[in-house]
Amino acid sequence: MLGGLPATVDPILLADKGARLFGRVPLRNMARLKAQLLDDEGEAEVDLAFECSEGANLRRMHGSVIAHVSMTCQRCLEAMTVEISTAPDTILLRTGEAEPGLPPEADVLTVGTAPTPIAELIEEELLLALPMVPMHELDECPARAYIAGSPDSEKKRPFAELARRKRDNE
Repeated sequence: MLGGLPATVDPILLADKGARLFGRVPLRNMARLKAQLLDDEGEAEVDLAFECSEGANLRRMHGSVIAHVSMTCQRCLEAMTVEISTAPDTILLRTGEAEPGLPPEADVLTVGTAPTPIAELIEEELLLALPMVPMHELDECPARAYIAGSPDSEKKRPFAELARRKRDNE
């Protein structure tokens, strides 16, 4: 068990039973996600409901996944904490099943007959929710003094003195 969650699940079976999973999954169990982070500290908080609709016989997984991760700000190159919050709403299909009439934008997860590691399901959702370019908010970024147009940009201008001297020598 991982923080109250089983290590592996069968999402189709969970949907047929109308199950709900909640608990925590350590980030250190997510190799692809760890490659994007500064460290593997922390956990993802998981609350997922699985259900099967009566009429359409569609199986769904929906809920929320939240994690606080450490990434590099691409503006100042300092460490920062990013909250990744996602609300998956996924249609579940067995390998070989086809569901006609699904909208093209529907998120579909095709699962085999073997149990799926819960960390893989959670990792996939977190990877999809990662910011493409993580940055501090402008007013919180240590580099704000050097960004043109920011309130602090007039205070610290490393080349302003050189420009003044160049004008004086001309």
